[in-house]
Amino acid sequence: MRIASILDLERCSKKLKKAVVCFTTVFFLLMPSESQAISIKGMPKWVASTAIRSIEAVWKEIKLSIPKEEQESTLKIVIEQLFQGYEINEIKKVNTDDLEILFEITGDSLNWSVEINYPQLRYPADEWFSKDIEGIDRDIHNMINTIPIEALSWMDAALREQIKSLIEERLSGWDFSIIVRLSNESKLMQISFTPIQPYVLSITPKVTSNALPVMFHSDLSAKLVTDMSPIIGIPVSWAQQHEEDISQFAVSKLEVRNAVINIHASVNAKFTPEQISKIETSIDSEKFFFSLRLAGYAGVRNRPPELWLTAGWKTGNLSNLPLDIYSESYITLDEFKFYTRLGGRFEIHEGVMIGAEMAFPGDSLWYRLWWDDRRRKPYFWWRWNADFGHNFALGVRVRDDLALELLYDETYRDKFSIRGIFQF
Repeated sequence: MRIASILDLERCSKKLKKAVVCFTTVFFLLMPSESQAISIKGMPKWVASTAIRSIEAVWKEIKLSIPKEEQESTLKIVIEQLFQGYEINEIKKVNTDDLEILFEITGDSLNWSVEINYPQLRYPADEWFSKDIEGIDRDIHNMINTIPIEALSWMDAALREQIKSLIEERLSGWDFSIIVRLSNESKLMQISFTPIQPYVLSITPKVTSNALPVMFHSDLSAKLVTDMSPIIGIPVSWAQQHEEDISQFAVSKLEVRNAVINIHASVNAKFTPEQISKIETSIDSEKFFFSLRLAGYAGVRNRPPELWLTAGWKTGNLSNLPLDIYSESYITLDEFKFYTRLGGRFEIHEGVMIGAEMAFPGDSLWYRLWWDDRRRKPYFWWRWNADFGHNFALGVRVRDDLALELLYDETYRDKFSIRGIFQF
């Protein structure tokens, strides 16, 4: 439809004119523009960018179908129908083709207020959310404060995109909806939030400790599952944004447990955000370490089960050196023979230690190497003595309390064996 027909339709009924204008609006909004020949003043930039695309399409059609002396007046009529809430104050020709259009507000743009409807979250997730969107109501208010209510009928998509960009700068994993409520004296815009899938469905804790018996690990893990319940149901992408906060929340819950307080332990946690999330925690005493183990052997003759006790003291707080002094003793469960070792070791890299120990009876000096990060991964240790040769093992933890080792020991005729270790 040519724009000239709009002038003729002005004599028609208001109902017919509105129908034509509606059709014209859709037609021009969908038409592509070839150049940026229009500039706008009197509208916010994010509104103007939407209006320019439509005006350029209109202007292109007008230049093709309307006499030159009627082009600007026709443009004014169409634009004011398209962009309710604004009227054209002036149209300036910058050069032969380009126009500068000055708009004025005709609608009511006063007394906008913005209200944030917070999602139902439990502590501490509610505090994280509040902190993430702090000040967004002010930013949205500043953005819409000069927008007439009538203009929302044609700028709603641009408004949503603008608010979306403000939200995405602050938090991820949340969609939003906009509700506008009108009264005689004010206009209220309400922003509500809903989580976006996928959600955190469960959290699986894993507790390791150099000082607590394994029986305490499962108890602490079970309690941590309950403690972490406020995280269940939040978006995974938002959990990624607060990965460190969630880890510290787990630490704060473990630090108040009596088992942890009694050994003066330091607690660390690492949260991995997924639908089935994991949180790995370590509870390590800053002063000592302890373990009690039962060992049994297969593939070797005349080697009875053994009960092992390891206890040590960390000297790092006193000497600023990563030095451990330890005692490792075991007793055979057939003849109850007792053996012990006294030694020291340095941590040269995370999970890697070297040291030396004296074994009794026999007063023999052994050199040692350990590699163990205490997770369910392979670990390795090695001992060597000039008289007795090599003794080493490659092991894997099947469970927190059970490990299997391929053992090599040159002090026995059957040098290779399988050793199972149950840790209490």
